[in-house]
Amino acid sequence: MSKEQPACKRVSLQWLEDTKAELERRVEALEDAQHDVNVRLDKLENAVERSLTSVHHCIDHLLLNLGEKEKEEARGTADIPVQIKMDHVEEDAAFPVHLAAQVGNLAAVKALVLAGADVGIRNQRGETVLQIAAAGGHSEIVELLLRQHQDSEAAQEQLQEALMNAVDSSVNKLLISKLGCSAGVEVLHRAACKGRLLLLRDLLHSGVDPNAVDVNGWTALHLAAEGAHSECVKILLDSFAKACYVGGPKMQTPLHVAAEKGHTDCLESLLIRAPSSINVRDHYGWTALHCAAFNKWPECVKVLLRYGVDIALTNSRGESALHLAACLSTAERDSIGDASAALAQRTQVIKLLLSAGADPNVQSKDGRTALQQDGVQALLQVPRPIFAAHLCS
Repeated sequence: MSKEQPACKRVSLQWLEDTKAELERRVEALEDAQHDVNVRLDKLENAVERSLTSVHHCIDHLLLNLGEKEKEEARGTADIPVQIKMDHVEEDAAFPVHLAAQVGNLAAVKALVLAGADVGIRNQRGETVLQIAAAGGHSEIVELLLRQHQDSEAAQEQLQEALMNAVDSSVNKLLISKLGCSAGVEVLHRAACKGRLLLLRDLLHSGVDPNAVDVNGWTALHLAAEGAHSECVKILLDSFAKACYVGGPKMQTPLHVAAEKGHTDCLESLLIRAPSSINVRDHYGWTALHCAAFNKWPECVKVLLRYGVDIALTNSRGESALHLAACLSTAERDSIGDASAALAQRTQVIKLLLSAGADPNVQSKDGRTALQQDGVQALLQVPRPIFAAHLCS
């Protein structure tokens, strides 16, 4: 009669069997995944072959109709190994002219254009041939395409799209030369908003007005400040953008916008170049300090205090920056974000203002002091010695 195996040995054997089964399952899953990868690679290779065949066929067909000079330029094109990005193949395969522009093949683009290819047609990602060539930095192709440029609203739109995709200054200059005045201003604003430093510089050097406003009454400087693009702010200021220009729905300066959004670097760049904008009021009588205090940006408050902002100024409702620091912000009232972090920021802003000499007893037009605001708990957390000298006996 055989002896029964010890319990520990039975457990060990069962563990080994379970582990073996799990490993076999994983190997099977890996083999399935490898098969799927191979299928996808085959599809991509076929797409590449179809794309190249399409381009080469077009070129071979067109050689019959080209002049001697064009024939000489295009003759070797079909034998050039075209390098393309694998993740773009399927989307571009239907349009040989897009593919040729993408790889920078000038002779192929020229041959296709001469044959009547529609350079305004968009690929599956919505890109035009000009847009693709600009994004690749292919200035000769861009120049060729611009010779086909029509002065229409649609063509201006395509120019703007190409400019926003361009990565090369020489391409920028070619495209800018074809822009209309209003289109140039629109691209300037888009470049400032997106932080496109090189494009912004090229547009300004071409003579686009840095102080032109958009439909909302904002300048490029407002948009750069809103987007926290401090280098764009500096370039615009170097090009005589007006730092004290008031515009937009609330008639704000770029300094108001930077303070409202909490963009300290932009705030400092504006104050270095235009310190006189520090106490300018908006439509509601707010200064940049009111904006920073209401939105609880302690670092912005520090910068403004360092540059000598007037902490006693009140808005059209008679509220000082301390009033606004002591009230709940819109985000806090709507319970957006971390309440404890918001309270800490509000407390810090109040401390900064009180330490700078802000008076908590100043009454607004409705008779309220900072101590009567809905965020008063932050005031109560400030050590009494900081503001004891300001309190009524």
